Amino acid sequence: MGIDLACYGIDLTRINDLYLSSYICDLVDYAAEGGMITASAHWANPSQTNPDRVRGNFGTVNTLEAYQQAFTDLLTPGTEYNDFFMEELAINARFFKALEENGVSIIWRPLHEANGNWFWFCIGQNGHWLEPEYVVNIWHYIYDYFQNECGLTNLFWCYGPNQSPNVNDTPGSTMSPTYLYPGDE
Repeated sequence: MGIDLACYGIDLTRINDLYLSSYICDLVDYAAEGGMITASAHWANPSQTNPDRVRGNFGTVNTLEAYQQAFTDLLTPGTEYNDFFMEELAINARFFKALEENGVSIIWRPLHEANGNWFWFCIGQNGHWLEPEYVVNIWHYIYDYFQNECGLTNLFWCYGPNQSPNVNDTPGSTMSPTYLYPGDE
């Protein structure tokens, strides 16, 4: 079963405890019957005033330098972007912890399709193409937070790029599936 955390599925930022408990019970039952669960997240764009917005660019100025700064600020504690992102990551972590406490493992696909240009966390930003480390650093940040700070042990980390024939990684179209590979470690 595939689930999405946020606007296209289980919006953990907006559901009450009763709905949350119901989702957890359903997933625990499904897993107990031998089902496998995969999850992705369409996180809200920290730079948009509309918190539902997952598509589009990250930042408020259309220059490569501004996008680089926005991605840097996302991972810098104390910045507005980081505070916003950390709130949503903390909500996700509590959800995963509740599943872990009930013996449920998750195939977790953070930053799915990030080798494209349609989500705010994608490598392509309004005609500008960032170097891979800007997105790879976000992957490592999420991993460190979930694994090391939250102690989650029920996540199987799945790198989930979009398909692309762009094997030469020419900026301007979806980069190759290996372009943002975060590393085996």
